[in-house]
Amino acid sequence: MSDLPHRLAHPSRRLSLHALMDEWFAARIAARIPGCAALAHDCVLLRRIRGAVGAVLLEGASPQAIAGKPCPWDPPCGLDVLFREQGRVGRQGIPKPYVLATDRKGQDLVVTMTLFGIAADWAATAAHALAVALQTKVDWSGQRAGTFVPDGIVQDLTVQSVQGVRNARPRSQAELEFLTPMNAEGDNPLERPGTVLARLALRIEGLARWHDVGIDEDWERLGVAWNAACYDVRQMQHRPVTRRSGRGQAYFTAPTVQGKLWISEFAPELWPLLAIGAETHVGKGATEGFGRFELA
Repeated sequence: MSDLPHRLAHPSRRLSLHALMDEWFAARIAARIPGCAALAHDCVLLRRIRGAVGAVLLEGASPQAIAGKPCPWDPPCGLDVLFREQGRVGRQGIPKPYVLATDRKGQDLVVTMTLFGIAADWAATAAHALAVALQTKVDWSGQRAGTFVPDGIVQDLTVQSVQGVRNARPRSQAELEFLTPMNAEGDNPLERPGTVLARLALRIEGLARWHDVGIDEDWERLGVAWNAACYDVRQMQHRPVTRRSGRGQAYFTAPTVQGKLWISEFAPELWPLLAIGAETHVGKGATEGFGRFELA
Protein backbone atom coordinates (compact mmCIF):
# COMPACT_ATOMS: atom_id res chain seq x y z
CA MET A 1 0.00 0.00 0.00
CA SER A 2 2.97 2.34 0.40
CA ASP A 3 3.14 2.76 -3.39
CA LEU A 4 -0.54 2.83 -4.26
CA PRO A 5 -0.17 4.82 -7.53
CA HIS A 6 2.28 2.22 -8.90
CA ARG A 7 -0.04 -0.61 -7.96
CA LEU A 8 -2.97 1.06 -9.68
CA ALA A 9 -0.93 1.81 -12.77
CA HIS A 10 0.26 -1.81 -13.06
CA PRO A 11 -2.59 -4.22 -12.16
CA SER A 12 -1.45 -7.82 -11.74
CA ARG A 13 -4.18 -9.47 -13.84
CA ARG A 14 -6.39 -8.87 -16.85
CA LEU A 15 -10.05 -9.86 -16.93
CA SER A 16 -13.03 -9.50 -19.23
CA LEU A 17 -15.90 -7.29 -18.15
CA HIS A 18 -18.00 -10.39 -17.45
CA ALA A 19 -15.27 -11.81 -15.20
CA LEU A 20 -14.95 -8.47 -13.44
CA MET A 21 -18.61 -8.70 -12.35
CA ASP A 22 -17.75 -11.78 -10.29
CA GLU A 23 -14.54 -10.25 -8.89
CA TRP A 24 -16.13 -6.90 -7.99
CA PHE A 25 -16.05 -6.09 -4.28
CA ALA A 26 -16.81 -3.06 -2.16
CA ALA A 27 -17.55 -1.83 1.34
CA ARG A 28 -20.88 -0.07 1.81
CA ILE A 29 -21.21 2.38 4.71
CA ALA A 30 -24.77 3.46 5.56
CA ALA A 31 -25.76 6.16 8.04
CA ARG A 32 -29.44 6.64 8.98
CA ILE A 33 -30.56 10.13 10.01
CA PRO A 34 -34.09 10.40 11.47
CA GLY A 35 -36.57 12.91 10.09
CA CYS A 36 -34.57 14.06 7.06
CA ALA A 37 -36.19 12.00 4.29
CA ALA A 38 -37.17 15.15 2.38
CA LEU A 39 -33.51 15.62 1.45
CA ALA A 40 -33.14 12.32 -0.44
CA HIS A 41 -31.46 12.77 -3.85
CA ASP A 42 -30.59 16.40 -3.03
CA CYS A 43 -27.45 17.08 -5.07
CA VAL A 44 -26.52 20.14 -3.00
CA LEU A 45 -26.60 18.05 0.17
CA LEU A 46 -24.48 15.34 -1.44
CA ARG A 47 -21.89 17.93 -2.44
CA ARG A 48 -21.81 19.32 1.09
CA ILE A 49 -21.45 15.87 2.59
CA ARG A 50 -18.50 15.13 0.34
CA GLY A 51 -16.84 18.38 1.37
CA ALA A 52 -17.54 17.67 5.04
CA VAL A 53 -16.01 14.19 4.82
CA GLY A 54 -12.93 15.69 3.18
CA ALA A 55 -12.68 18.25 5.99
CA VAL A 56 -12.74 15.49 8.63
CA LEU A 57 -10.11 13.45 6.80
CA LEU A 58 -7.99 16.58 6.47
CA GLU A 59 -7.77 16.85 10.26
CA GLY A 60 -6.09 13.46 10.53
CA ALA A 61 -4.00 13.53 7.35
CA SER A 62 -0.25 13.64 6.87
CA PRO A 63 1.34 17.04 6.14
CA GLN A 64 2.22 15.81 2.65
CA ALA A 65 -1.38 14.79 1.90
CA ILE A 66 -2.66 18.12 3.20
CA ALA A 67 -0.29 19.78 0.72
CA GLY A 68 -1.73 17.67 -2.12
CA LYS A 69 1.31 15.40 -2.35
CA PRO A 70 1.55 11.60 -1.96
CA CYS A 71 1.17 10.44 1.63
CA PRO A 72 4.33 8.72 2.94
CA TRP A 73 2.50 6.75 5.63
CA ASP A 74 2.06 3.00 5.26
CA PRO A 75 -0.85 2.59 4.76
CA PRO A 76 -1.56 6.07 3.33
CA CYS A 77 -4.02 8.30 5.17
CA GLY A 78 -7.67 8.38 4.14
CA LEU A 79 -7.39 11.85 2.61
CA ASP A 80 -4.71 10.63 0.20
CA VAL A 81 -6.60 7.50 -0.85
CA LEU A 82 -10.07 8.99 -1.22
CA PHE A 83 -9.46 12.59 -2.29
CA ARG A 84 -6.19 12.72 -4.24
CA GLU A 85 -5.94 11.59 -7.85
CA GLN A 86 -3.69 8.54 -7.79
CA GLY A 87 -2.30 8.95 -11.28
CA ARG A 88 -3.37 8.95 -14.89
CA VAL A 89 -3.69 6.32 -17.59
CA GLY A 90 -3.34 8.02 -20.93
CA ARG A 91 -5.38 11.21 -20.78
CA GLN A 92 -7.72 9.93 -18.07
CA GLY A 93 -7.19 10.23 -14.35
CA ILE A 94 -7.76 7.09 -12.27
CA PRO A 95 -11.21 7.64 -10.69
CA LYS A 96 -11.51 8.19 -6.97
CA PRO A 97 -12.67 4.88 -5.47
CA TYR A 98 -16.03 5.75 -3.92
CA VAL A 99 -19.49 7.18 -4.50
CA LEU A 100 -22.03 8.88 -2.26
CA ALA A 101 -25.79 8.40 -2.40
CA THR A 102 -28.85 9.42 -0.40
CA ASP A 103 -32.16 7.57 -0.11
CA ARG A 104 -35.25 7.77 2.05
CA LYS A 105 -36.38 5.05 4.44
CA GLY A 106 -39.77 6.05 5.78
CA GLN A 107 -39.23 9.48 7.33
CA ASP A 108 -35.48 8.95 7.63
CA LEU A 109 -32.58 9.77 5.33
CA VAL A 110 -29.97 7.12 4.57
CA VAL A 111 -26.57 8.39 3.45
CA THR A 112 -24.45 5.74 1.76
CA MET A 113 -20.75 5.83 0.98
CA THR A 114 -19.48 2.90 -1.10
CA LEU A 115 -15.74 2.19 -1.34
CA PHE A 116 -14.55 0.09 -4.29
CA GLY A 117 -11.88 -2.59 -4.39
CA ILE A 118 -8.82 -2.14 -2.21
CA ALA A 119 -10.20 1.18 -0.98
CA ALA A 120 -12.50 -0.98 1.18
CA ASP A 121 -9.48 -1.40 3.48
CA TRP A 122 -10.15 2.21 4.55
CA ALA A 123 -13.82 1.51 5.41
CA ALA A 124 -13.36 2.09 9.15
CA THR A 125 -11.63 5.41 8.52
CA ALA A 126 -14.33 6.46 6.04
CA ALA A 127 -17.18 5.39 8.34
CA HIS A 128 -15.78 7.47 11.20
CA ALA A 129 -15.25 10.46 8.89
CA LEU A 130 -18.80 10.15 7.50
CA ALA A 131 -20.37 10.02 10.98
CA VAL A 132 -18.37 13.01 12.24
CA ALA A 133 -19.07 14.97 9.05
CA LEU A 134 -22.83 14.38 9.21
CA GLN A 135 -23.10 15.31 12.89
CA THR A 136 -20.72 18.25 13.12
CA LYS A 137 -19.94 19.75 9.70
CA VAL A 138 -23.20 19.80 7.71
CA ASP A 139 -25.62 22.71 8.25
CA TRP A 140 -28.88 20.78 8.30
CA SER A 141 -31.06 23.72 9.34
CA GLY A 142 -30.01 25.71 6.25
CA GLN A 143 -30.08 22.83 3.80
CA ARG A 144 -33.44 23.52 2.16
CA ALA A 145 -35.38 26.78 2.45
CA GLY A 146 -38.97 26.35 3.60
CA THR A 147 -38.46 22.73 4.72
CA PHE A 148 -37.96 21.87 8.38
CA VAL A 149 -35.35 19.21 9.00
CA PRO A 150 -33.94 18.27 12.41
CA ASP A 151 -30.27 18.24 13.27
CA GLY A 152 -28.33 15.49 11.54
CA ILE A 153 -28.00 12.85 14.25
CA VAL A 154 -26.73 9.48 13.04
CA GLN A 155 -29.11 6.90 14.50
CA ASP A 156 -27.48 3.85 12.89
CA LEU A 157 -24.13 3.32 11.20
CA THR A 158 -23.34 0.06 9.41
CA VAL A 159 -20.51 -1.23 7.24
CA GLN A 160 -21.18 -4.17 4.93
CA SER A 161 -18.99 -6.07 2.50
CA VAL A 162 -20.31 -6.43 -1.05
CA GLN A 163 -19.12 -9.20 -3.38
CA GLY A 164 -20.15 -9.28 -7.02
CA VAL A 165 -22.73 -7.04 -8.70
CA ARG A 166 -26.49 -7.21 -8.92
CA ASN A 167 -28.27 -7.80 -12.23
CA ALA A 168 -25.37 -9.95 -13.42
CA ARG A 169 -27.49 -11.94 -15.88
CA PRO A 170 -27.33 -10.31 -19.36
CA ARG A 171 -30.47 -9.05 -21.07
CA SER A 172 -31.05 -7.62 -24.53
CA GLN A 173 -32.89 -4.53 -23.29
CA ALA A 174 -32.77 -2.30 -20.24
CA GLU A 175 -34.24 0.80 -18.65
CA LEU A 176 -31.90 3.25 -16.92
CA GLU A 177 -33.67 5.62 -14.54
CA PHE A 178 -31.34 8.41 -13.45
CA LEU A 179 -32.01 9.25 -9.82
CA THR A 180 -29.55 12.13 -9.97
CA PRO A 181 -28.42 14.24 -12.97
CA MET A 182 -25.68 12.86 -15.22
CA ASN A 183 -23.01 15.27 -16.37
CA ALA A 184 -23.41 15.87 -20.11
CA GLU A 185 -20.33 17.91 -20.96
CA GLY A 186 -18.89 16.98 -24.34
CA ASP A 187 -21.17 14.89 -26.55
CA ASN A 188 -24.88 15.46 -25.95
CA PRO A 189 -26.38 12.18 -24.65
CA LEU A 190 -29.80 13.12 -26.06
CA GLU A 191 -28.35 13.31 -29.56
CA ARG A 192 -25.76 10.54 -29.15
CA PRO A 193 -27.04 8.27 -26.35
CA GLY A 194 -24.29 5.75 -27.05
CA THR A 195 -21.97 8.14 -25.22
CA VAL A 196 -23.60 7.04 -21.94
CA LEU A 197 -22.01 3.61 -22.41
CA ALA A 198 -18.78 5.22 -23.56
CA ARG A 199 -18.67 7.18 -20.29
CA LEU A 200 -19.40 3.99 -18.36
CA ALA A 201 -16.56 2.20 -20.15
CA LEU A 202 -14.03 4.88 -19.18
CA ARG A 203 -15.15 4.93 -15.56
CA ILE A 204 -15.28 1.16 -15.11
CA GLU A 205 -11.91 0.67 -16.80
CA GLY A 206 -10.41 3.06 -14.24
CA LEU A 207 -12.20 1.64 -11.21
CA ALA A 208 -11.18 -1.90 -12.20
CA ARG A 209 -7.63 -0.90 -11.24
CA TRP A 210 -8.79 -0.59 -7.63
CA HIS A 211 -9.53 -4.32 -7.97
CA ASP A 212 -5.99 -4.97 -9.25
CA VAL A 213 -7.51 -5.61 -12.69
CA GLY A 214 -6.82 -4.38 -16.18
CA ILE A 215 -9.73 -4.81 -18.61
CA ASP A 216 -9.14 -7.31 -21.39
CA GLU A 217 -11.62 -6.25 -24.06
CA ASP A 218 -11.65 -5.09 -27.66
CA TRP A 219 -12.89 -1.57 -26.93
CA GLU A 220 -13.19 -0.66 -30.60
CA ARG A 221 -15.54 -3.60 -31.18
CA LEU A 222 -17.56 -2.74 -28.07
CA GLY A 223 -17.79 0.86 -29.24
CA VAL A 224 -19.30 -0.29 -32.51
CA ALA A 225 -21.76 -2.43 -30.52
CA TRP A 226 -22.99 0.32 -28.19
CA ASN A 227 -23.38 2.75 -31.08
CA ALA A 228 -25.44 0.14 -32.95
CA ALA A 229 -27.90 -0.37 -30.08
CA CYS A 230 -31.38 1.19 -30.14
CA TYR A 231 -32.06 4.04 -27.72
CA ASP A 232 -35.21 5.86 -26.63
CA VAL A 233 -34.46 9.23 -25.02
CA ARG A 234 -37.99 10.67 -25.02
CA GLN A 235 -38.11 10.69 -21.22
CA MET A 236 -34.67 12.25 -20.84
CA GLN A 237 -34.32 16.00 -20.48
CA HIS A 238 -31.65 18.60 -19.99
CA ARG A 239 -31.24 19.93 -16.46
CA PRO A 240 -28.49 22.51 -15.95
CA VAL A 241 -26.96 22.30 -12.47
CA THR A 242 -24.98 25.00 -10.69
CA ARG A 243 -21.79 23.63 -9.22
CA ARG A 244 -18.81 25.06 -7.36
CA SER A 245 -15.21 24.70 -8.54
CA GLY A 246 -12.95 22.24 -6.76
CA ARG A 247 -11.30 24.98 -4.72
CA GLY A 248 -14.61 26.62 -3.90
CA GLN A 249 -13.75 29.97 -5.46
CA ALA A 250 -16.29 30.16 -8.26
CA TYR A 251 -19.64 28.78 -9.38
CA PHE A 252 -20.41 27.46 -12.85
CA THR A 253 -23.35 25.87 -14.64
CA ALA A 254 -22.80 22.28 -15.74
CA PRO A 255 -24.96 20.69 -18.45
CA THR A 256 -26.67 17.53 -17.17
CA VAL A 257 -29.45 15.19 -18.21
CA GLN A 258 -31.94 13.27 -16.12
CA GLY A 259 -34.87 10.94 -16.67
CA LYS A 260 -35.28 7.47 -18.18
CA LEU A 261 -33.21 5.96 -20.97
CA TRP A 262 -34.37 2.80 -22.73
CA ILE A 263 -31.81 0.64 -24.53
CA SER A 264 -32.67 -2.37 -26.67
CA GLU A 265 -31.09 -4.69 -29.23
CA PHE A 266 -27.63 -4.46 -27.75
CA ALA A 267 -24.98 -7.16 -27.57
CA PRO A 268 -24.75 -9.30 -24.38
CA GLU A 269 -21.09 -8.32 -23.90
CA LEU A 270 -22.26 -4.76 -23.14
CA TRP A 271 -24.37 -5.81 -20.16
CA PRO A 272 -21.53 -5.63 -17.58
CA LEU A 273 -21.16 -1.91 -18.31
CA LEU A 274 -24.74 -1.38 -17.15
CA ALA A 275 -24.64 -3.83 -14.24
CA ILE A 276 -21.38 -2.46 -12.81
CA GLY A 277 -22.38 1.10 -13.71
CA ALA A 278 -25.43 0.86 -11.47
CA GLU A 279 -22.92 0.57 -8.61
CA THR A 280 -20.35 3.13 -9.78
CA HIS A 281 -22.57 5.89 -11.24
CA VAL A 282 -21.47 7.52 -14.51
CA GLY A 283 -19.87 10.78 -15.63
CA LYS A 284 -18.18 13.64 -13.81
CA GLY A 285 -19.18 14.27 -10.22
CA ALA A 286 -19.94 10.59 -9.56
CA THR A 287 -18.18 10.68 -6.19
CA GLU A 288 -20.67 13.27 -4.94
CA GLY A 289 -23.67 11.37 -6.25
CA PHE A 290 -24.10 12.58 -9.83
CA GLY A 291 -24.95 10.06 -12.57
CA ARG A 292 -26.65 7.55 -10.30
CA PHE A 293 -29.12 5.25 -12.05
CA GLU A 294 -31.29 2.26 -11.30
CA LEU A 295 -31.28 -0.58 -13.78
CA ALA A 296 -34.53 -2.32 -14.70
